[in-house]
Amino acid sequence: MIKEIQLKLNKNINLSNIKSGSSDIKKVSQIMHKHSNYEKECWRLFKYPKEKVFKELTSLLKEISYLDKELTWACIEKLNKYKKEYTVRKYKSKFIQF
Repeated sequence: MIKEIQLKLNKNINLSNIKSGSSDIKKVSQIMHKHSNYEKECWRLFKYPKEKVFKELTSLLKEISYLDKELTWACIEKLNKYKKEYTVRKYKSKFIQF
């Protein structure tokens, strides 16, 4: 079985470096990929059952929305995007070995 996973934001995120001219969706993506362990864990995450995947993604996106309330709708849109792409990401994760 694969090692347990938990998505987490890094501490001390400087939002002023992220907000410069990007759309809210891009800001959320930038926070996820550069300021959390999502980038490192994303393919391993999709090896888990669907409930676990969305529990972790929801938790991470909630943390991001707590950083900046203006990003809440973008976080919801991002979660909906992951729901649409779940099957493809799950399939691709089968080809990645750890």
